[in-house]
Amino acid sequence: MQPRKILLLLFFIQIFCWTAPNLTLAQYAEGVAKVHYAPSRTYDILHMKLEISLDEIRKTVYGKVAYTLTPLNNNLKEIVLDCVDLTVTKTYLADGTNLAFENSNVKLKIKLPQAKNSDDRITLTIEYSGSPKMGLYFIQPDKSYPHKPYQIWSQGEDEDNRYWYPGYDFPNDRFTSEIIATVKNNFTVISNGKLVSVTEDKETGSKTFHWKEDVPHVNYLNSIIVGEYQEIKEDFDGVPVLYYVPKGQEGLAKHAFSKTMDMLKFFSDKIGVKYPYEKYAQTTITDFMWGGMENISATTLTERTLHDRIAHWDVKSEGLVAHELAHQWWGDLLTCKDWSQAWLNEGFATYFEALFIQHDLGEEEFQLDMQGSKESYLDEDKNDYRRPIVYNLYAEPFDLFDSHTYAKGSWVLHMLRSFLGDELFWKGIKHYCNKHREQCVDSHDFQKAMEEATGQNLDWFFSQWIYKAGYPEFEVKWSWEDSSKTVVVSISQNQKTDSLTPIFQMPVEIAFTTNPGRTVKIINIQNKEQEFYLPLDSRPLMVEFDPENKILKTVDFERSTEELLYQLQNSPRSWERSEACQVLAKRGGEKNILQTLEKVLSEDKFYAVRQAAAKALGEIKLKEAKAILKKGLSDPDSRVRRSVISALAKFKDEPDVAEILYKQFKSDSSYYARAEALISLGKTKDKKVYSWILEGLKYDSHNDVIRASVFEALAQLDDSKGIGLVKEYSAYGKPLAVRNSAIWALGKLAKGKESVMASKTYSKQEIREFLENLLWDPLFNTRRAVVGALGDLGDPEAIAELEKFVERELQYRLKSDARRAIRKIREGKKGEVDLRGLKDKVAELEEENKGMKTRLEVLEREVSEKK
Repeated sequence: MQPRKILLLLFFIQIFCWTAPNLTLAQYAEGVAKVHYAPSRTYDILHMKLEISLDEIRKTVYGKVAYTLTPLNNNLKEIVLDCVDLTVTKTYLADGTNLAFENSNVKLKIKLPQAKNSDDRITLTIEYSGSPKMGLYFIQPDKSYPHKPYQIWSQGEDEDNRYWYPGYDFPNDRFTSEIIATVKNNFTVISNGKLVSVTEDKETGSKTFHWKEDVPHVNYLNSIIVGEYQEIKEDFDGVPVLYYVPKGQEGLAKHAFSKTMDMLKFFSDKIGVKYPYEKYAQTTITDFMWGGMENISATTLTERTLHDRIAHWDVKSEGLVAHELAHQWWGDLLTCKDWSQAWLNEGFATYFEALFIQHDLGEEEFQLDMQGSKESYLDEDKNDYRRPIVYNLYAEPFDLFDSHTYAKGSWVLHMLRSFLGDELFWKGIKHYCNKHREQCVDSHDFQKAMEEATGQNLDWFFSQWIYKAGYPEFEVKWSWEDSSKTVVVSISQNQKTDSLTPIFQMPVEIAFTTNPGRTVKIINIQNKEQEFYLPLDSRPLMVEFDPENKILKTVDFERSTEELLYQLQNSPRSWERSEACQVLAKRGGEKNILQTLEKVLSEDKFYAVRQAAAKALGEIKLKEAKAILKKGLSDPDSRVRRSVISALAKFKDEPDVAEILYKQFKSDSSYYARAEALISLGKTKDKKVYSWILEGLKYDSHNDVIRASVFEALAQLDDSKGIGLVKEYSAYGKPLAVRNSAIWALGKLAKGKESVMASKTYSKQEIREFLENLLWDPLFNTRRAVVGALGDLGDPEAIAELEKFVERELQYRLKSDARRAIRKIREGKKGEVDLRGLKDKVAELEEENKGMKTRLEVLEREVSEKK
């Protein structure tokens, strides 16, 4: 029937608007992905000795690098190294024999005077100079940022060290290293391994630092940091533990690094291998594009992780610090042998970060951290692409450093631990680390080591979780048969299955709480649909599916309101109480629900459950819910207050909400709660709050979070008169966090507006062109913000400039982001056209349906008259 067509079209419009296609990574990479394999090797590097002189003003490096190596096979005639845009002046052997070479500015081919065999040992030296475009970064002040420090720092992962010295730049060869760096005498140099010596040349005003790393490692882990630093020193069982922070910021170090010693002991004990290097250093740097980097024995961290006492409630450095320290085993001592195996680095570090949280803060914080990883992965899988964890089809190696690698990789280890049990899991982990220390590894090595240690066949596990994709999407129902005292549990897996995504097989725990107590049963899931008949003493008050949260999954679990309220009030597991809040939010504002959420918001001992209650009250949107939320503004935990503030923004039509939020902005002690209040003010869409939002520009805060939130608030307010201010703060010279937030807001504010100000001062074209010019900005994070803003702007005219950006940009992450922005623009334009066509078709069918209805009414009258 025609009315059914209308319903179907309306359904497709809804689907089109609210879901994204589930793509493979290859499709998502806009056709530039290709199959990658590790390069074949012709020689084995044993040692690298790098001697460099660095000029922080001219941004240059002058150096020589010597490699001691041995051929892997007979008849080796040339040595090929990675060497990008460096000027090579001379190559020679240890005896002084000059060697012919060809430098293509990508590869350096060095001709040997005669063929060498596998029992030969060769030492060759390369003299070179350059102004690196990547890999080595020179930070310096200028007229716009006069207080920025002079720093030089490297970032080698994935394959960027080739930009500042010639080398074998792939992670399937390991060697020991020395880095000898000469810099101005006011600087400190931090590098890998042990500090052998520091010598000063008073005539030249320079110092030379000699660092040596005796544990073999892959090339991307070589690093150097140069700057004016204050050293803070501790000792872990004879190993120096060093913290380098900018002079004057020593007082902030304790908030970021105070748990490092406990982490070193925890990881050494759990992994069964004591921290294996000569020292451990953590150094903070300016303008770092990432949070941290696990360079061997010398972690690099963003200076943004340093924070004061006020920020400490909201900013926790322990996760970042633990993640990078865990890498010293997982990524450094054992390293993935090619990028398709990156989860062996990143998935492990992410899980061991969570394990330290479990050790330090308990099970509730551990589960909360794992939930965050789960949500990150599910979001990427749903909205971006789906792929197996081990996957060698990509555009750039960095494409694989995603939530599949980090978050899902972490969950795979958690599931393996859950299925094996703690005793066998840790036995296997210790065996794997000891067996493969100082080696390059793949997933087969890990599986084999775990099987050797435990006696378990793990093919079934690795097949579905490592080499396949997706996750189980469960639907669970239960019923009670009183006559037989039996619970009937129906479980189906509703994920779309194909060559990538299987029907998953696993044991699952189900718990039943009755008046006499709690019973846990284990069922084996093997099929798409299964029913289980489980005897029980009485009808359960609460049924829990996977109560300890051991499986990466989604669950659509049909339960009554009474069951959910019981779960919220009685479950000892905080994650179950939070889940009950989420589901109850969809049940509306029944009195008993509101009363229970009020009690939870005020009394639950774990802050994350109080946060979940606040979010649920915001979803309910009744006046009674708002009144309850107002009480939550006095919660002693700023994280809860932030959730309450965010929830209050849902009541934007209530006349007093803006005043409540403004008062909280003025009075709250937390930087981040005040920032949240500004953003929520913007969400009210109340024009009177414009001037209140701008007050945030007056306040200093950690990482300028309050000023930065002003521009997110203006984007939420969507008031065109803010464009001028936003554009002003997007300019070079403004505080970096604030500037990047303003750039992001510019794309949001101008989206969908041909004229973005009532006075016609700015056109959408002018905003686009302004943003396009910023694609040339020297700062990585600013260019990234610009790319995102152009994607949000959605102007097809920006595609040409974004495509040019992809061609010239060297940073892999920015290339990937630009491709994503192009895809977003194209899909948005196609969506507008398709949606307009669908709406036109709906209107046409509705008119046709009206005609049918009229004719039907006429016929009914005629029939009635004849009767």
